[in-house]
Amino acid sequence: MGSLAYPPADVGKFEVVGGLLGEPLEVAPCLTADLHVPAAAEIVIEGEILPGIREPEGPFGEFTGYVSRRSTQHVFVAKAVAMRERPWFQSIGSGRAGDHITTLGLVREAEITNALARVVPNVRGVHVPLSGTSSFTAYVSITQSRPGEAKHVIPIVLGVDHYVKLVIVVDDDIDVFDESEVMWAVATRMQADRDLVVIPGSLGAMLDPSADDQGVTAKLGIDATRPFGQPFAEKLLMSPEKMAWARALVERLGT
Repeated sequence: MGSLAYPPADVGKFEVVGGLLGEPLEVAPCLTADLHVPAAAEIVIEGEILPGIREPEGPFGEFTGYVSRRSTQHVFVAKAVAMRERPWFQSIGSGRAGDHITTLGLVREAEITNALARVVPNVRGVHVPLSGTSSFTAYVSITQSRPGEAKHVIPIVLGVDHYVKLVIVVDDDIDVFDESEVMWAVATRMQADRDLVVIPGSLGAMLDPSADDQGVTAKLGIDATRPFGQPFAEKLLMSPEKMAWARALVERLGT
């Protein structure tokens, strides 16, 4: 989690890890460089990245679920290896495997939440779903307080992380962690001629297979909220009492 954080320039990632742990992260000096590493690390590989030198590598199975070109081709020369007596090396499944990309979404959710909290105080939920590779798609729920608020959210989210290219904003009665609810809101509350925001020629992810070879992409925002202050169809809901009655009836019939 800490390694994937995007802290300000004056905040180190070890500080982020310490915040997650609730106590300072214990570190140890490297063998060949004036650097420190986590003292509990299983394996530490020390070396240098050669400036100005590139070597072709890949292709690799990427988080997008595609075999992708490589965005970086830096050369690292190992100088020393330190490890525990019986170290554990945790590998991951490449591509869209959950162990590969789930943490990416968690970090982006936190970053988006922090950015929105500074300017939109009525945010109720943020989700960067696995279906969008935990990178390209974000769902945001808000409690509307004035017209245009949902569209105000869209460029803020797109500006937090250049990987994000689709933002869907919904009302606070929609659970952003339930994609069927999000898509129901899109299907029943969005009109394409008024509720889409398209930003062409924007900075995107180099590994996005739909972007050009420089990572330039178009971005889309969808306002799937009910029009503020205007009449709208009433949401069909069953009262808790009737739900309890129905459950009790099913249980009686089942016995």
